[in-house]
Amino acid sequence: MQQRVIHPPKEQWDLLPTLLTPGEREVFELFDAKLPPEWEMYIQPHLNGLRPDLVLLNPYAGIAVFDIIKSDQIISKPLEKIQFYKDEILDIYCPNLKARSGNRGAAAITAGLIFTRIPQASLNSWFHNRPYSKYPKYYPIAGSDSLVAGNLNVLFPEWREWGLHKPSSIMSQDTGDDLRRWLKNQDFGQAQQNPLKLNARQREIAETRPEIFYRRIKGAAGSGKTQALAARSAVVASEGKRVLVCLYNITLRRYLRDLAWQHATSLPQVPRLEIDFLHFHDWCKRVCFISGQGGCYEPLKQILASKDSSEKEKESVWNDLMPNLVKEIYEQRSTRQNAEPVRNIAEFGQIYADSSNNDVPPYYDAILVDEGQDFTLRWWETLEKALMPGGEMLFVADTTQNVYGRDFTWLKKEMRTGGFRGQWFELGPSYRLPSRLITILSRFADEFLNEDVDIPHPDQGELNLDVELRWVQVSSGMPIDDCPERVANICFEEVRRFRENPAISDSDIAFLAHTHKSGRAFAQKCESAEVPVHHIFGNDEEDSRNKKLDFRPGSSQMKATTLHSFKGLESRHLVIHLSSITKADEPAVFYTALTRLKKHKQGSCRLTVVSSCPELYAFGSEWEDFVVV
Repeated sequence: MQQRVIHPPKEQWDLLPTLLTPGEREVFELFDAKLPPEWEMYIQPHLNGLRPDLVLLNPYAGIAVFDIIKSDQIISKPLEKIQFYKDEILDIYCPNLKARSGNRGAAAITAGLIFTRIPQASLNSWFHNRPYSKYPKYYPIAGSDSLVAGNLNVLFPEWREWGLHKPSSIMSQDTGDDLRRWLKNQDFGQAQQNPLKLNARQREIAETRPEIFYRRIKGAAGSGKTQALAARSAVVASEGKRVLVCLYNITLRRYLRDLAWQHATSLPQVPRLEIDFLHFHDWCKRVCFISGQGGCYEPLKQILASKDSSEKEKESVWNDLMPNLVKEIYEQRSTRQNAEPVRNIAEFGQIYADSSNNDVPPYYDAILVDEGQDFTLRWWETLEKALMPGGEMLFVADTTQNVYGRDFTWLKKEMRTGGFRGQWFELGPSYRLPSRLITILSRFADEFLNEDVDIPHPDQGELNLDVELRWVQVSSGMPIDDCPERVANICFEEVRRFRENPAISDSDIAFLAHTHKSGRAFAQKCESAEVPVHHIFGNDEEDSRNKKLDFRPGSSQMKATTLHSFKGLESRHLVIHLSSITKADEPAVFYTALTRLKKHKQGSCRLTVVSSCPELYAFGSEWEDFVVV
């Protein structure tokens, strides 16, 4: 007989961060007694910081997320909150659901409220004609009498629609696996059983409680900044504290999470690690909805979604309006009458668990920013507001990799800007980049980068490893941007050269495109040639974002992204497409792409550049393998 997955198991319910009420236990026992066994139950899952009361998962049927309301007063704000839960599950944690099924993907997710102290009739009257009331099977609202009667059809109408007896065409095992990785963050997976290998400088960052709570870490490409940050997040979380790891490149989210879980295997185990891995603007949106200010966020969302909005207006939302709104939310709470700051994570958990306290934004014991060169001072100051008293902030950056043209004045001044004190903590040599490539990077920086740069220093103990460096120059008169199929064919042939070597696995190959157009053409070329490729190139902006969220650096397939989206990641064999280097930020983008190569002690690594830039002809002609096509 199939055993239901219940996480954590019942014997551990008394160890949950928030003590269960009798009403909550009644709900959980009812679902366990009446749902078919293929429905998995996750009690108070962390879910990357969302913290719903209950998540149900059935890979043959769908997903359900519930908040259980213990108040004896009817409140409407939880509706906004559970809708946000549903949106995040669809947009972030199960992106392939949306990519595969479009808007139909939302039908696989139920978002419900269960009131344990208010009768059904009162709820029906109050919520009549309110948002989502037209779709009761997707947004069920159940009262105390429905709970006492064990009326599963009211609590969760969709439970019997799909399942093992009638599998849903929307759900899949892959979607179930995606969500489980976020629901059960202690299950690190077979591939992450070996702890991270850290050098002395990285261990100092990861294991030392700083005297100065605001630390700046810098290091050139390949020096291990991201690994040190991920290890520090795991160490702090293993002490029972809550951590935010914030980033700008959304393709890094899974990578950072996996690194943190990998390091956690060597640490004392706690019931669960409280680490949130969030893109900065996703975090801003979460703060708005969790604090009951979703209505203030909606106008900003409309500007971003409108085809009539200019790029300048959208940039204003991303850079100013959204962080300002979040900053104001925190400031209003801290100055409100009788609203004392949250002092510790236990107090936060109790306040946050009470659904009537919808004005409590999330607070953290530690906030760690990776790829900090992507951030602005305004964003950093907004994050500061979420730090608990006595907490720590860690900022990791390499200003050489300034692919978005940010103003770094606030970082380079030796002053108290952003709360920092003293000098940067510097990591040592590059343990990832081959020394022969470092020589090329230095030459490129001298010629094309117009500011002081942190060039990697080679590892003095490096073995003489096999590194192949190839430059393919596209001849003039054939503009590569106007012929995406041509660049796709050229790049595909270079990838094919890699794949002809039986010692090279597809999982170790990555293609980096300068433009979305050429990247999409490359992906289509691979698909037509029946070559599996894991890529981020969608049919439109939303589809591309879903693919970025679903991007898995550890995929067994060849990877394909833009130059920007691969920042922070690495690969043993790279093909880079470059179509232009004349715009202000393009030299830094290309430099960053070159630094994504990863040496390997057990074999060779290869880097091929396909370029149509006449400005780089002389630079490329000095590579050991130079051809013109």
